[in-house]
Amino acid sequence: MEKIQMSIKELNKKQLYNLVWKKPMVEASKEFGLSDRGLAKLCERNSIPVPPRGYWAKIKAGAKIIKPPLITLGEFNKYEIVLRKRIESSSHNKNKPIEEQYPLEISEALVMESLPSYQIRVSKTLRSPHKVITDKIKEEELAHIRYGSYGSKVTALKIEPLEKRCRRILDALLKGLEVRGFSVSQAYQNESFISISHETSTLYFKIEEKFKHIRRKLTDEEKENRWSSDQIWIQYKEATGDLRIRLDTYIGVSMTNIIEDNKTPIEEQLNEFIKKVIVMTWRSKEKHQKEHQEYKLRYQKEELLRIESNKRDLLDKEISSWKKAQEIRGYIKLMSGKSDKYSTEWLSWVNSPKKSRPPSIEEIC
Repeated sequence: MEKIQMSIKELNKKQLYNLVWKKPMVEASKEFGLSDRGLAKLCERNSIPVPPRGYWAKIKAGAKIIKPPLITLGEFNKYEIVLRKRIESSSHNKNKPIEEQYPLEISEALVMESLPSYQIRVSKTLRSPHKVITDKIKEEELAHIRYGSYGSKVTALKIEPLEKRCRRILDALLKGLEVRGFSVSQAYQNESFISISHETSTLYFKIEEKFKHIRRKLTDEEKENRWSSDQIWIQYKEATGDLRIRLDTYIGVSMTNIIEDNKTPIEEQLNEFIKKVIVMTWRSKEKHQKEHQEYKLRYQKEELLRIESNKRDLLDKEISSWKKAQEIRGYIKLMSGKSDKYSTEWLSWVNSPKKSRPPSIEEIC
C-alpha cells in the first residue's frame, strides 16, 4: 500500500520576507497554492516589503538595487507565523486522496467502534427511556392537552410508527454517547436538537425524516389559479419514510449526515455516527486550541505594541523636559549677563534653596 504523509510548511515574517526577495512573486506563490496577488496582499497585511514592478528585469540586467529592510517591533514579532500550508508527499501518486492522521487515542476509539462488542443495539420497545426523551414526551402531551383538543374532549395523543422508531433509536444513541463519556441534553437554542458535549467541545444533532424535492410542470388548471401566468414549474417536498441523523457544529450549520437506504437502515449505522462525533469533537478541540494559541500570540503582540508605545511616550516627555531645561539654562545665562535690579533679584530667587514664586517687576520696582 502506498504511504502518503502530511507535513505542515510554515513561514514566519522573516522567512516570507527572504522568500519574496529571492524569487519572483509568481514562483513563490505556487509553493503555497496562492496567486501572486494573494501572496502580495498577505505581505501587505503583515508590513513585509516586496520587490517593486520591474525589479527582476533590472536584476537580470545587472543592476544593483538596495533591498528595503524588514521592520518589526522586537525580535518576537519577527518570528510570528504568517503563512501555514499542508503539504502532501508521496513516492508514487501525489493525486491520491490524503487520509487524515489522528492522535493515538482517537485512532483507538475509532477502532473500538468497529468491534462487535461495542455495537449499539436498538431495542424493539422503548423501556426506561433516557431523560431527554421522557421530557420531550411530557412536553408533547402537555401541548396536546392545551392546543390539540380546542375545547372539546381530550383524546389520546396518537404517535406515528416512524416517531416511535425515532424515539427508540434516539434512546439507544443517547445512552451509547453517555457510556463513551459524552454529556447529552436538550439544546436550549432549538428544542429539536440534542447537544453533545465533551470538555470544551459541543456538537448538535437530531434524527429527522428525509424528504425529497420533486419538480414538475404546472397543469393548465393550476396555471389559471396562480397570480403569475409565467410560472411553468412547481417544486415541493415529499416525505420518504426514511430517517437521517444530522450532525452540526452549530445549529443550522450542517456538517455531516447519516442517511439510511434500502440496504442499510439507520439502526445499523449508529456506530458510524459515533465515529463522526469522535472525529468532529477532536477537530473542534484542535480548533479551540489553535484559536487560543492565536489569541495568546495576538495578546503578546498587542502587549509588545503597548510597551513600545509607552516607551515612545516616555521618550517624548524626556525630550520635552530636555528642551525646557535648555530654554531655562539659556534664560539664566542671559539674565546672568545683566546687572539691573530685576535680574539680580531673579537670579537670587533661582539660586535660593527655598523657592516660593519668582519675584515680579512690580515688587522689585
